[in-house]
Amino acid sequence: MKIDVTNYLTDSADRVKRFAGEVTQALEAGIGQTRYGFYKSRLGLKGETGVGPAASTVARVAAPFITGEAQLQGFRSTSPFIQARKLGQQVSTELGVGPVAGAVAAVGVPALIAGMSGITGSPLKGFRPAGQKAVYPVSKEEDPTGATSKSPVVEAGMRYFLGQKGNLLPYQQFKEERPDVMPSTYRDYMRYQYSKPEAGKTIEVDPERGTFTALGGAIKGSAKGLNDPEIRVRGVPVTASAVLGTAAGLATTKALANTLKPETPYGKEIQNLTKKVSELKIDVKSPAARAGEYGENLRTAEFYQQKLKGAEQQLAQAKQLRAGELTGAAKQFEKLGPLRDPALLAAGTAAALGTAAVVKGLMAKAQERKVKKEDPVEYLKYKHGDFSTAAQALGQPEARSWQELSQYVS
Repeated sequence: MKIDVTNYLTDSADRVKRFAGEVTQALEAGIGQTRYGFYKSRLGLKGETGVGPAASTVARVAAPFITGEAQLQGFRSTSPFIQARKLGQQVSTELGVGPVAGAVAAVGVPALIAGMSGITGSPLKGFRPAGQKAVYPVSKEEDPTGATSKSPVVEAGMRYFLGQKGNLLPYQQFKEERPDVMPSTYRDYMRYQYSKPEAGKTIEVDPERGTFTALGGAIKGSAKGLNDPEIRVRGVPVTASAVLGTAAGLATTKALANTLKPETPYGKEIQNLTKKVSELKIDVKSPAARAGEYGENLRTAEFYQQKLKGAEQQLAQAKQLRAGELTGAAKQFEKLGPLRDPALLAAGTAAALGTAAVVKGLMAKAQERKVKKEDPVEYLKYKHGDFSTAAQALGQPEARSWQELSQYVS
């Protein structure tokens, strides 16, 4: 059988050209600009594209990469800050608080996680966490350690808006701010921070130190951390105490809201009437504004005053009926008025910080006991500092070495 190679190659090239043309046609129709100038794909997973199924599939897959949407989505999906923000927005709607308090909670949840995970510190120090160098430090002549910030305001801005993070201080300065961290824990953590899998490996586990690192160091975790187990994604840590503290804070806020601000048949009516009263108070002051906005006939201030009076009477009646449904504690809570939601958020924050502090304390004690058992010399140096102080504390002033003293550690 004789095959005409020339015709075969020509036909194949023509088919490739036609296919490429169909893909280009689908992309041209499916990619457009937003009002802000960004290019965006309008090619959904389904729908008519005007070309064959194969070319349509290729266009749908290629469009997000051409417009940059795939890269942006990948960045958002792996950004701890964005994911924490989403978490805050989701949980704030379930807390049983108003829209203003809900918005505060949406911002506050990621802020709490950052603070309890050691990403940020005290506002008085420009959010510099204890044991970390400043990201906007004074000169080395003024402070060789790098702990002093040149401007707490700039320090806070660089950390909050730009996501800057400082390195750990040298241990001698570090332990002054973090006396709970043992020297070996500090050393292991320093090594863990900069660890990456060996060439050719996707993931590497160090069972001796209880750490792992994956994807070139983009994801890593430590079972010990700085006395607090953590997971790091793109260099941003989230600790176990932060997760448990946040859960405790959210649960406390929700439980208190259910008890002190229970949903009742009149609750929704009160919300609607409160909004109506607020709008009518504006109408009373400027009746022409309402006519212009809603296209109504021009009414007098007296007309809206009468409507306002009726709405206020309905609101008072609804509140009275709702009061009959409340427990004694809920009635007392009602007296706080606009301070109710801030009080709930304050209670939740206190529960979160308290839980995180307890968890950190327990883990620090557990780590201290472990070192005390496995390396009593390190424990003595950490606990007492110099040899003579340790010898006096253990009642062995005649001891001549750390090893000799370690025998008396109980």
